[in-house]
Amino acid sequence: MAELTPENISILSGPTEITLELDIGSQGQRGTFIMYGFPNPNTPEAEATFISPPQVFDFYVIVDPGSDNYLQMYQYVNQDGELTWVPAIKLAINIYSTTRPVTFTNGVGTTEINLSDLGIAGVTETGNTQSIDVNFFTQPGSAAYFNVQTSIMNFNPLYTLDPTSGATLDLYPTIHTYVISDVYLDGSDNQLKLPVTFTAVEVTDTYTVPVNDKTLFIQLLVTLQSPAEIQEYITQLISGGNS
Repeated sequence: MAELTPENISILSGPTEITLELDIGSQGQRGTFIMYGFPNPNTPEAEATFISPPQVFDFYVIVDPGSDNYLQMYQYVNQDGELTWVPAIKLAINIYSTTRPVTFTNGVGTTEINLSDLGIAGVTETGNTQSIDVNFFTQPGSAAYFNVQTSIMNFNPLYTLDPTSGATLDLYPTIHTYVISDVYLDGSDNQLKLPVTFTAVEVTDTYTVPVNDKTLFIQLLVTLQSPAEIQEYITQLISGGNS
């Protein structure tokens, strides 16, 4: 075996210095924007509200609850060589479904629906209005903009939790009606709310009495309807026209 000497040893290693030059290039195109407003996006009124000049594939949503095109989404596309906004999809109006425990006293119970649960913004905690005009919902007659469907479950949850507790099931038929009041702006949390007041009676084997000092479970299904016909009717009432 040959003896290792400095003359016959080769040491391999990387370069002592590396220079890397980067060319960042020109700025690329921005991403797609989703804009919103009250007017149709193809009108000059809408153009004045754009946060940026529209580019191909941008989106725009109409958020005017009084418009027949409420929640219509448009996309900015090149159509036959012309850039224009075309309808893309219609966003479904939110449907709010819930079950609420409502306590009745002398046949009357109340609850409130927060409009934010329907996807309708009120005001922020700072009090600044958002995209939908708060005044639209706080005008007289706004209760008619909403379709509320209710049903009552009259049973005693204490019995279902423990049938041996001695509590009765209380499956009495219940007759009820309800009144929807106009939306109001709750100053405690700056939210738009829709009050619903229920009147209910229980039908037993021997008598019919108002539900009193008892909590019933109420199922609610709430949707926002097109207010156009209602607004016209209310305008006629205010002007003294025929109902």
